[in-house]
Amino acid sequence: MSAININKGMGANVKTLSQRGVTLIELMIVVAIVAILAAVVYPSYQESVRKTKRAEAKAALMRDMQQQERDYSRKNSYTTFSSATQAATANYKGYSGDSGPDAAAYTITAGDCSTTKTAATCILLTATPKITDTKCGNLTLTSEGTKGATGTSGTDFCWK
Repeated sequence: MSAININKGMGANVKTLSQRGVTLIELMIVVAIVAILAAVVYPSYQESVRKTKRAEAKAALMRDMQQQERDYSRKNSYTTFSSATQAATANYKGYSGDSGPDAAAYTITAGDCSTTKTAATCILLTATPKITDTKCGNLTLTSEGTKGATGTSGTDFCWK
């Protein structure tokens, strides 16, 4: 098949049908731009996801602490649990989010505040991440209102 001149009589710089399309250089430039944008945007997206999961964990800690306070007013003691199954039997959720314990980003456990403050007088709720979160690590909340985080960024950053 021969090239067809689509602009008859328009001069020497006329494109023919066989010359239309994208060159390899143009394609490589587009791929490079997309790669640069992905390299900049993806880490920001991942941090946004971690921040959202942390917010879910904080909400789960507050929710379970409210239930702890209700139980304390009835039984005069807090309830300890170490798994989502154990938490569910004691009217606690034991995990963050609404998708169930398997899909949750954090698991919630309840234990004694310290060796001197047992569950009879103080409860420590801990949200342990299933995702990688070096900035905040485990989030904690006590019945005394003390908030904590085991990560590198500290409690103020993680609980703001």
